Amino acid sequence: MKFILTPFFVLCLCSCATLSIPESVRNEIDSDLQKYENCKDYKAYAVAVDNNETWVNGWSYGYPNQELANKRALLECETRKFILNVEAKCTIIHEGSSNDKSS
Repeated sequence: MKFILTPFFVLCLCSCATLSIPESVRNEIDSDLQKYENCKDYKAYAVAVDNNETWVNGWSYGYPNQELANKRALLECETRKFILNVEAKCTIIHEGSSNDKSS
Protein backbone atom coordinates (compact mmCIF):
# COMPACT_ATOMS: atom_id res chain seq x y z
CA MET A 1 0.00 0.00 0.00
CA LYS A 2 2.89 2.39 0.66
CA PHE A 3 3.94 2.23 -2.97
CA ILE A 4 0.45 3.20 -4.11
CA LEU A 5 0.00 6.07 -1.64
CA THR A 6 3.38 7.71 -2.16
CA PRO A 7 2.98 8.50 -5.88
CA PHE A 8 -0.57 9.73 -5.21
CA PHE A 9 0.61 12.27 -2.65
CA VAL A 10 3.52 13.41 -4.80
CA LEU A 11 1.13 13.85 -7.73
CA CYS A 12 -1.27 15.88 -5.59
CA LEU A 13 1.51 18.10 -4.34
CA CYS A 14 2.95 18.54 -7.82
CA SER A 15 -0.39 19.71 -9.12
CA CYS A 16 -0.57 22.49 -6.56
CA ALA A 17 -1.28 25.69 -8.47
CA THR A 18 -1.01 28.18 -5.60
CA LEU A 19 1.82 26.62 -3.62
CA SER A 20 5.28 25.90 -4.97
CA ILE A 21 6.83 22.97 -3.09
CA PRO A 22 10.46 22.05 -3.84
CA GLU A 23 11.29 18.38 -4.40
CA SER A 24 13.32 18.09 -1.18
CA VAL A 25 10.41 19.41 0.88
CA ARG A 26 7.85 17.28 -1.01
CA ASN A 27 9.61 14.11 0.14
CA GLU A 28 9.40 15.18 3.78
CA ILE A 29 5.75 16.22 3.50
CA ASP A 30 4.92 12.90 1.83
CA SER A 31 5.92 11.08 5.00
CA ASP A 32 3.54 13.21 7.09
CA LEU A 33 0.73 12.74 4.59
CA GLN A 34 0.95 8.97 4.94
CA LYS A 35 0.35 9.38 8.69
CA TYR A 36 -2.44 11.88 7.97
CA GLU A 37 -4.21 9.42 5.68
CA ASN A 38 -4.57 6.95 8.57
CA CYS A 39 -6.36 9.50 10.78
CA LYS A 40 -10.12 9.72 11.17
CA ASP A 41 -12.26 12.34 9.43
CA TYR A 42 -12.93 15.17 9.70
CA LYS A 43 -9.32 16.10 9.08
CA ALA A 44 -7.15 18.68 7.33
CA TYR A 45 -3.48 19.24 6.43
CA ALA A 46 -1.98 22.71 5.97
CA VAL A 47 1.54 23.67 4.90
CA ALA A 48 3.66 26.80 4.39
CA VAL A 49 6.93 26.69 2.42
CA ASP A 50 9.12 29.76 2.08
CA ASN A 51 11.75 30.61 -0.55
CA ASN A 52 14.53 29.12 1.59
CA GLU A 53 12.74 25.72 1.54
CA THR A 54 11.92 26.12 5.21
CA TRP A 55 8.52 24.62 5.82
CA VAL A 56 5.97 24.07 8.53
CA ASN A 57 2.76 22.14 8.65
CA GLY A 58 -0.34 21.84 10.74
CA TRP A 59 -2.85 19.04 10.73
CA SER A 60 -5.92 18.00 12.58
CA TYR A 61 -8.19 14.98 12.72
CA GLY A 62 -11.25 13.63 14.48
CA TYR A 63 -13.17 16.90 14.39
CA PRO A 64 -17.01 17.02 14.31
CA ASN A 65 -17.00 18.87 10.96
CA GLN A 66 -14.63 19.89 8.15
CA GLU A 67 -14.69 23.60 8.94
CA LEU A 68 -13.35 23.03 12.47
CA ALA A 69 -10.71 20.60 11.19
CA ASN A 70 -9.53 23.18 8.63
CA LYS A 71 -9.39 25.95 11.23
CA ARG A 72 -7.34 23.82 13.60
CA ALA A 73 -4.88 22.74 10.89
CA LEU A 74 -4.36 26.39 9.89
CA LEU A 75 -3.93 27.40 13.54
CA GLU A 76 -1.30 24.68 14.04
CA CYS A 77 0.50 25.78 10.87
CA GLU A 78 0.38 29.47 11.83
CA THR A 79 1.76 28.70 15.31
CA ARG A 80 4.70 26.75 13.89
CA LYS A 81 5.22 29.41 11.22
CA PHE A 82 5.58 32.07 13.91
CA ILE A 83 8.01 29.96 15.96
CA LEU A 84 10.26 29.14 12.97
CA ASN A 85 9.89 32.56 11.32
CA VAL A 86 8.53 31.17 8.05
CA GLU A 87 7.29 33.97 5.78
CA ALA A 88 4.98 31.91 3.53
CA LYS A 89 1.22 31.65 3.87
CA CYS A 90 -0.32 28.52 5.42
CA THR A 91 -2.54 26.75 2.91
CA ILE A 92 -4.83 23.74 3.30
CA ILE A 93 -3.61 21.18 0.77
CA HIS A 94 -5.72 18.23 1.95
CA GLU A 95 -9.02 17.93 3.71
CA GLY A 96 -10.87 14.75 4.51
CA SER A 97 -9.71 11.48 3.00
CA SER A 98 -7.46 11.81 -0.06
CA ASN A 99 -9.02 15.12 -1.09
CA ASP A 100 -6.45 17.45 -2.62
CA LYS A 101 -7.61 21.04 -2.17
CA SER A 102 -4.92 22.54 -4.35
CA SER A 103 -5.81 21.06 -7.73
